[in-house]
Amino acid sequence: MTTRQIPSVVPQTAPDGYGSVPEYLVYQELVRRGKVPGVDFIYQTHFFGVNVKGAIEVDFIVLPDIGLAVQGVFVHYNRGADQLGRDRLTRIQLASIGLKIIFLDEDNIQDDVQYYVGEALNYRDHSRATRGL
Repeated sequence: MTTRQIPSVVPQTAPDGYGSVPEYLVYQELVRRGKVPGVDFIYQTHFFGVNVKGAIEVDFIVLPDIGLAVQGVFVHYNRGADQLGRDRLTRIQLASIGLKIIFLDEDNIQDDVQYYVGEALNYRDHSRATRGL
């Protein structure tokens, strides 16, 4: 049996420069695990352009080959099949350049960031986006 530690306090807003609260929690967890920003991981990376149709933004690139994409429940799951299709296409496009995308659902991050980031760093995706694949 695995014991999961649930954060006692989840911030309501992320400090400036960290995007959403779930992104901030993932950032802090990577640092807690000894990852050095700008050396072991990069925050907010763009592929295939910036602010253009077809451009992709990945929340975290953990070198050498993991991309962590924080998935907001409303934006990524409540908008229907089109959004889910775009997310899956993103995974395929980035796989073509050697990057394994792991989706992290915001509610999972807020429940147990240590567990889900640890799983992601071991190439395991527990998101809603991968169910049924």
